[in-house]
Amino acid sequence: MSILLTLAIFSGCSTDSADAGAGESQFPRQFIGQDGTYGLFANSTPVVGAPRLLVFIIDFPDCADDESWNNMNPDPFIYSADDIERHFFSLDRINESAALYARPPGDYTVAHYSLRDFFYRSSYGQLDVTGEVVTVTMRNCASEYYCWDPIIHEVLEVAEAESALDWTAFDTTGTGYMDGVFFALRGFHPNAWGNLAFLNQHKDGTVIDGEVTGGALTLGEMAIGVYSTVQRVGYESNVNVLIHETVHLMGLLDFDIHAGPPLNPHGPGATTVMNGWATIGDLPGIMKYAFGWIDPIHIYGVGETQVTLRSLSDYPQFAVIHPHGDLDNPNWFIVEYLTSTNNNFGLDETSNIHYLGYLYPVLRPGGGLRIWRVSMNPLFFTADFGLSRWGDYVQPYVFIEAIHHHSVWDDPEIFFPDHFFYPGDSLTPYTEPSSNYARSFSISDDGSLKFIETLSCSGIYLENIQIKDDTAQFTVTIREND
Repeated sequence: MSILLTLAIFSGCSTDSADAGAGESQFPRQFIGQDGTYGLFANSTPVVGAPRLLVFIIDFPDCADDESWNNMNPDPFIYSADDIERHFFSLDRINESAALYARPPGDYTVAHYSLRDFFYRSSYGQLDVTGEVVTVTMRNCASEYYCWDPIIHEVLEVAEAESALDWTAFDTTGTGYMDGVFFALRGFHPNAWGNLAFLNQHKDGTVIDGEVTGGALTLGEMAIGVYSTVQRVGYESNVNVLIHETVHLMGLLDFDIHAGPPLNPHGPGATTVMNGWATIGDLPGIMKYAFGWIDPIHIYGVGETQVTLRSLSDYPQFAVIHPHGDLDNPNWFIVEYLTSTNNNFGLDETSNIHYLGYLYPVLRPGGGLRIWRVSMNPLFFTADFGLSRWGDYVQPYVFIEAIHHHSVWDDPEIFFPDHFFYPGDSLTPYTEPSSNYARSFSISDDGSLKFIETLSCSGIYLENIQIKDDTAQFTVTIREND
């Protein structure tokens, strides 16, 4: 199923579940700007509306004696500035099925069509990322720059002197911070890579609050609150990397499958585009909720509830089950129905990505359920959350893991331990969460967060899974705390 432009009309969801206690999840929004554009923090990239990113494509002059640069970039670039702009901002395939499209010889990356296409689909039309691409040629040979700092400062200096762009147009929330900036090297710079710990071959992590050696970054009167640097955009599309880094610019941390401090020291145990590497697939439902794209179905009635879900891949819908029906317990059991459609095209076993030797998990025909246990941060539901800045590492949740009902390491060939729930499977209070990982829990100093030490006290049963008529149907039984 492909997403149509008409998906922009979705603003919530409904349920056929009886006595589910479904309702809107309200949390304060403080930074609302042009046409409802909204960000989690004053200095972060907006998550709703039409933010505008500024992308600098960085070239170096042709220096025949620059051996380190020439050795790392021996071949002509595959992608022009127009191509790179399409990788960021094209929406010309939004009415087509999302799938890996043919790439030129030499580009072996696994990725989505464009950054804009991904977020439009993922947000069900509520986030439309646009922007401008500016090409800057550095004054000196690549070997003259020994880290990112002088490159970034020179790019901004040249942009201020030579570009006629109105920098205020990149602040759609009116906070005084630009929506987000990418510094994109068309080639691979070995010196910059070697001098910054956050630069990891083709990409770096995100630098927060515009702070580099030499002071805060600005363009005109505008502060650069968040930015990201990427490499080799002339050789590799790496759209999945652009997406991943943009989510960081929006304020959220990695969900690395094998290691995810501070959210889970051992990793949440499921693959998404927010893996620290091997990034593929859509955002998980809890991230979409944090961005305000979904009002989930809340199930808290003690006793039995029949639940029907449409695919999270296509519709803004998932379920939250509250242990013992206690709405004050921040431990949420999140149930997603996934199909290998839209941004989750890579979960189809016939997807091109599997021909490239990547051992990604696959869904059975018709899809399956993915269940998470998430410990929410109570601060997220208060105005104080928005008063934080991206850089304080305040997150909407404090712990997350995917639930597996058997040890997924029984098969040594399985490297991506996604386990989906299918008809015949069930979740009980005795189901081990991510049993392939060691347990690691903590409680806040003031004792306000209640972490479930074991699932034996959850009182939650999920049974009778059926997948039919493009929906997943199942029974949830909640028992009161003894």
